[in-house]
Amino acid sequence: MGFSDIEIKRIDKLVGERFRNRVPLEIQNKLQNEVRIEGYNVIISEVRPAWENPDEWLPLDFAKLKFIRSKNIWKLYWKRASGKWEFYEPKGEAKNLKTLADVIDEDRFGCFFG
Repeated sequence: MGFSDIEIKRIDKLVGERFRNRVPLEIQNKLQNEVRIEGYNVIISEVRPAWENPDEWLPLDFAKLKFIRSKNIWKLYWKRASGKWEFYEPKGEAKNLKTLADVIDEDRFGCFFG
């Protein structure tokens, strides 16, 4: 079980469009942002052409928004260099998805965009 079609459209509007449009048009042939939904997780990735094969694009996940339906709350995680997801401190939890999308966009500590 996962999000309903209406929820998916809302997530795409709040998160998908926002982060896909964050990359300027003139460099989208070298860098793109991708948003995918897996169960109750919304994962944001930076996607670039592979070094050894530019026709192959490789995703690098950098943010995960997890919805806890029983509590009606969103949690934010960032991906460490080790590949492990880490709960984002100090603002890693909110009832509103837009609030956490704003936190990612601000990237106050350089966890998402470096």
